[in-house]
Parts: sequence; C-alpha cells; structure tokens
Amino acid sequence: IQGQCSGGIWPIQDATIGSFTVSWRYNMASNTVQFIIQGQTITSINLASTYIAIGWSDTAPTMNNMDVAMFFPGTQIVQDRYSQGHVVPSIDTQQDFCVIQTNITDKYIYVSFERYLTTGDIQDISFISNLYLMFSMGSYTLSNDTNNFIPQHHFFRIPLQTSISLINCVSSGCLTTTCTISSCSCLQQIISDVAQCICFPPSSCISGSTITPSTTVSILATTSLTLPLSIIMNGSCQNSTNLCSSNGICLQTSTTQYICQCKNDYTGVLCQTPLFSNNSANTNLCECMNGGTCLANGTCLCTDLYRGKFCQLNNPCIDYCHNNSTCSVICTDISCNLPNCTCTNSYIGIQCETIVSGVCQPNPCIYGNCVTLTNTSFQCQCNFGFFGSRCEFINSCLSNPCNQGTCIVSSNCLGLLCSYTCHCPNGTTGQNCEINGNPCLSTPCKNNGSCSVLSNTYSCQCLSLYGGTNCDSIINVCTPNPCFNNGICVRSSNIRDGTYECNCQNGYVGTRCEYASGCISSPCHNSGLCISSTTNCSSTTCLVSCICLTGTTGVYCEQQDTSCLIYPCLNGGICLINPITNITYCQCRSNTIGVRCETIQSICTNTICLNNGVCYIDTTSGNNTVGCICPLGYTGQYCQTFINICSQNPCGYNGTCFSTSNSSYYCICPNGLVGQSCTSNILTSCSNSPCHYLSTCQQISNTNSISYKCICPDYLTGDRCQYTNNCQQQPCYNQASCISLGSQNNFMCICQPGFGHYDCSIYLGPLCNSNICLNGGTCDYNNTNIRCICSTDFAGPHCEWRKYLDSVCSMNTCLNGGTCRQIAATMAECLCATGFTGPTCNL
Repeated sequence: IQGQCSGGIWPIQDATIGSFTVSWRYNMASNTVQFIIQGQTITSINLASTYIAIGWSDTAPTMNNMDVAMFFPGTQIVQDRYSQGHVVPSIDTQQDFCVIQTNITDKYIYVSFERYLTTGDIQDISFISNLYLMFSMGSYTLSNDTNNFIPQHHFFRIPLQTSISLINCVSSGCLTTTCTISSCSCLQQIISDVAQCICFPPSSCISGSTITPSTTVSILATTSLTLPLSIIMNGSCQNSTNLCSSNGICLQTSTTQYICQCKNDYTGVLCQTPLFSNNSANTNLCECMNGGTCLANGTCLCTDLYRGKFCQLNNPCIDYCHNNSTCSVICTDISCNLPNCTCTNSYIGIQCETIVSGVCQPNPCIYGNCVTLTNTSFQCQCNFGFFGSRCEFINSCLSNPCNQGTCIVSSNCLGLLCSYTCHCPNGTTGQNCEINGNPCLSTPCKNNGSCSVLSNTYSCQCLSLYGGTNCDSIINVCTPNPCFNNGICVRSSNIRDGTYECNCQNGYVGTRCEYASGCISSPCHNSGLCISSTTNCSSTTCLVSCICLTGTTGVYCEQQDTSCLIYPCLNGGICLINPITNITYCQCRSNTIGVRCETIQSICTNTICLNNGVCYIDTTSGNNTVGCICPLGYTGQYCQTFINICSQNPCGYNGTCFSTSNSSYYCICPNGLVGQSCTSNILTSCSNSPCHYLSTCQQISNTNSISYKCICPDYLTGDRCQYTNNCQQQPCYNQASCISLGSQNNFMCICQPGFGHYDCSIYLGPLCNSNICLNGGTCDYNNTNIRCICSTDFAGPHCEWRKYLDSVCSMNTCLNGGTCRQIAATMAECLCATGFTGPTCNL
C-alpha cells in the first residue's frame, strides 16, 4: 500500500561540506513548486563568498542542459541561471525565482523560494516532466564596480542519477506519519522509505517573470555577510520601472531593498555608467536619469516626479497625501524616508484621509464600507475591483489587459476609471503589448555577430573571437589552454585577430603540441640530422626523416655510401651495378678484400707454418696478416719455438705438472689423484676456485648441490666466466639485442623490426614487399622481423650476391662441423660447434 505525496526530500551529507537537505512541495492552488535548502556547513567554509546551487535537467544524467537556482548567502539572493555543458552557469535575463524567507546563523543556512511550473522563459526547464537533480557548492566574488556576481567552478558537486517527478510521487512512509500542522507536509526521502513532516513558510510571492519581494525580512547573524551600503538601495523591483536603467537587472534582496546586476560593459550604482565610451561629446556627465538636468557642480536637478543622486528614485510624495494636503519627504542619494503629510483643517490621518467630523456618517467610502477606528478616524474597506483612500477608483488592471506585459495603474484618472500602462517584454510593442516586434532590428549583436529571433527575445551567434550575450566581450583564446602536453600558449600581439601559437616542450611537435616527436629516440645514425614531421602523424607520434652527412645513406643514415661510381674500386676491382636495386658494389679479385678491394689478402701455403701448424688469414685487425695455429708444445708466429707444456700450468694452482713429451703431460694433485687436471669435474663451492681468473666467486647457502655463483667482469661470460663476452664492444646496430655465444667465441644479434644482416646494420623495411629480396629470393615475415630466403645460386641479406662469383663460403671453409656465414661480398665468418674455436673452428 502506498500513499500519495506532492514533493520530496533529498538528504546530502559529505565530510568536505557538511550536512544539507533539499525539500520541495507542489502547491496546486498557485501552480508553483516551493523549495527549501537547509543545513550546516563545516567550519572551514566561508559563507560570505560561497554559493549553494540546485539544478535540474530533463535530458540526461550528464545535465548538459540545466536550469539552476543559485543562492548567495553573502547577499541572500537566489539567482535564476542556466548552463549548457559543464561550465559556470550564466545568469538568465528573466529572473523567475521569488525568495520567501532566508536565515543565516553562524554556519547554519536556511532559504525558501518558489517558481511557477512553467515560466515561458526559453532558458527555463518545466517542472512537469521527470527531472535529474544536481546539488553543488562553489566560491564567488562580487565586483563592487559592476555589481556582478562572479561564480567560480564548483568545489563540490553531486548529481542524482535517476530522474524523479517534483509534483507527483508515492510514499509508503507517509501512511504511518501524520502531520498535525496544516502548513507542514509529509514528504518521503527519495533515496529511502523514511518519511517526515516538512513545514513550508507562508508565501506572499507572485511567482512569475520578475523577482517579487517577500513578507519575511532576511536575518543576517554576522555583519561580515552584509553588502557595502553603496550598492544596496531601498525600493521594490516590482512596482518601479528602469530602476537599474536599461543596462542592468533589478534583484530584490529583501522586502524594502534591491541591488542592480550590471551588464558587462556598465558600472555604477544603477548601472548608468559605461566602462568604455568614445563619446567625448556626452553632455550628461552626471549620468542623470528620468529627465534630470546635470548642473555645473556635477549634481542632478530632478523633476518633481523623481529624487535621489541620479534622479533614480520615484518621489514618494506623488499621490501620497490626500484632500489637498501638503507632502514633504527627506531623501538621501539612494533612498527616501516615509513622506510626511500636513493636513487641512477638515482631515486627519497619516495621509490626511480621515474627515474630522461625521466619521462614518454619512459613509465617506464611495464603493466600500467605512470602519470607525477612533472617534475621529475611520478606514475604508473597498469592494472588489476598487481602490483609493475612499474606494473612489476602479482598478483597470483587473482584466489583465497587457497580453504579455506587466499592468501598472496610473494616477491619471477620469472620473472613477484610472488609466494604465503596460511594460512590455523585449520584442513586443503596442498599448497592450499586442504587437510582436523584431528584437533584431535594434542590432543588439556587436562585432559582426548574427542575430536570430527566438520567441520573444533574440540570440547572438558570435564570431570566434567574441562572446557574451551581445558578442561584446573579447574571448581570451589562451583560456583554457589549447596547447597539449604542457605547451605554452602565446596570444598574437593584436588580440583582436584571435590567433595564437603554441611553444612546445622538448619532445613534442604539432600546431597544438599534440604529437610526440619521432626524433626523441634519436633514430638517425652517423650524426644524421633528424626532422620530425608535423603533418604525417599517427594518433600520438609523427614520422621522421633523416638528413644524412656526405658518405652515409639509408632511411636512418645507417649505411655508409660505398658507391663505386664515387669511390672507385682499387687493386683491379670491377664496379658493378645491381640491375634490380640499382646499387653499386665492387667485385674484387681473389687476392683482395674490402668494400673497395682496398686490402691485398695474404695467401697461405703449406710451408709457412712449422711443426704441423695450421695457416690462416687474420682479418680481425684489418691488416689481413698471415697467422699460424700451433700444436701443443710450440709457439711463435710460425710455430717455430718449442715450449714446455707444463709452463702453461695445466694442472692448476695446487697441482704438480710432469712433461712426458712435447705435447703430453700428467698432473699429481694434492688429493693424490693423477690426471690431466687437478680440477674436479664437479665443483660445488668457492673453495674449489671454480671461477675464471679476475672473476669473483660468491658462496650461496641453503642449496642441495652447487653452492656458488661466479660474478663476471663485463668482458667475460659463462657459468664460470670462462668465455670472452663478445657483446662488450656493442657489435649490434639499430637498437638490436646482442647474445654472446660463449664457447663459440662469437655473438648473435636479435634485430629490431625492419632491420637485417648479421649485425642488424641493413634496413630492410618494416614489412615484406617486392623490392626487399632480390634475384628470386622469398621474403619471410614472422610478426617480429623479416628475412630473405635465397635461391641456391644467391646469398646475402637481400640475396644480392651470386655464389659462383661473390661467395667466399665453401664446403671446406669451416672445420669440425662449423657453419660458414657470409657477412659481406668478400668476407665470411665461422660459427663453431661446441668444443671448437678459431677462425676456421680448427682449435
């Protein structure tokens, strides 16, 4: 079972702001929704500079289109604002909220206000449909020069993610909760089944298109929340016209006071002074209003109808004293006291409205009843539709003659009937506001803005440099910062052209520093100059190009330019051009090597090396010298010198060596064993000295077998640091990974995508294409790298070498199962099997 209700309660509690409740009730009789915001803030929040706002949207929880009621406790004003997107809400030119009551005591806040279900304002959202609610708090400043409230971005915001109805609801909690006071309504919390009685204060508001005064005076507990006296003035926004001139909006702060909210380009108490004006011929230097005359001393001489410093106040004596009595009043620059009437002999009363003799006999009230107050005074209670001290005038505004405007009864009466005037909204004219005008005819949009008619108002479409309601504000193109990745925005020296440029931080390029520079990884080799593109870019990174120095070529300047058309082949070499790739190379004679055949190669013979030594050509030093690999017991360049085999200490540091011939020996070890070495095949601890000389042995505890590890210097590798680390010299190019092959005394390069060759020095491209592999070679791509699988007659990274002309590998090049790898047109190396080493794996 559920009960009917016509409102709700939204509790909001957060440690960063305090505790609040937002309550609302639909009043069917007045067709209004009344709101109450009450709660207590934490001590660190300054209410003199903090706004509290509730908003509602009928579109989506994102609230891109939102109607906002913004309460300023420092002035006790509720402003009608609107927001399109997550930005600070803009003030609505039509204010539709009526403040009923406010109270601020220390950190406690209470405000009640109301609005019609529908207002006719295009910026307002009707309460009829389901809405998404939002509660926020933020800081604001108040400019004394322009009377502008300047809200900042919220520091707290919480949305209600589900839509609700403000005028219809059902409640299970209200079936068991009874409210004994007639002004209190049973409402249920929208996030639970808890029901409670909420008491709404009585309202004398006439909610509509203008803020109206309330009957309850706002109470300020501390003087720190009071506005400066110079910008608060006595009066009512409802019963007067042009209080804030045509350049401001009148905002009621209490039943007897108001404040002027000025447009951007105006200032002054009444928004009468333009901030910027080129009109040097302006004769009204005093800025007098309502026909006032500016005197030489800078003051205004007002007509009988107006008072005040700028003639901005209606003369309260007009039609105040009756029966030919005399009226006097004392006015300051911004307000007037209550008028004083000096009556004739036949009348008495504050306004000389009472006849001294006869009192109610005969009845002095023409269309009303006379009520005797004292023996000499009376009061007229007028019949419906009549007014005046004697009920002598007919209220011409009862028939609502002003179609869309506000009807004001005039003091100009003919007989019983008084005339009236209509204050028409923007875009309408005529005696009764019956003529719809074109608000764009007055050219309200400045700086070449386009004006569009919207119902009874207009809208300006501004050029990119300007903003504001009338395109009269210059937008700072650098706020917010359009430059990405901490780029610095620099406006043009002529701010009216609306241009800027971004000074990017290192590593970023693009018009707005939106791309990461491809040069940050230094991809260009051989001192090539890297240039990052600003147009050919992916989502985050731009491509680069390299300007190579003379003598280098390739996409990343990774290749030395060895064109034999520029650098001729030496020693009888022949310069050839690959017909497919158009790349030149030198075909060297058999006794020369090098890119240009610049080195004459020594030739081995059977008579060079003595004592069964093996002859080889040493190419590591670049001199291609003849060397000999000597058998045990011999040394020297040609193996000509006999050495005692025991001088090499083959038995270790603790063993004793005995030579049996030039090539054989045996060891007597400290433990009594005899053999080729005093080193056990199984080394289990650092006490056995398992690590190579100059390496460090580290003992490891809590292991079952081997209890040590060898810490090698950079130039050694292997489990006992027994092999040379061939990766120390960084032989791999283009960010390739180097793997030392240990016992083979060699290395292997793992290339980055797009690169090939034994040392990854040749750029093959990121993917297979028809130009990669030459001479019928097949391109193979394994998702990481590419390689060329050559036909039987060709070799090389691109299959560019003819084996019968260019290959230096043969069946007998590498011994003992070694593999021959050609690394250049006339160069090769041997990858030895485990247990063998040497240039031809012969050791």
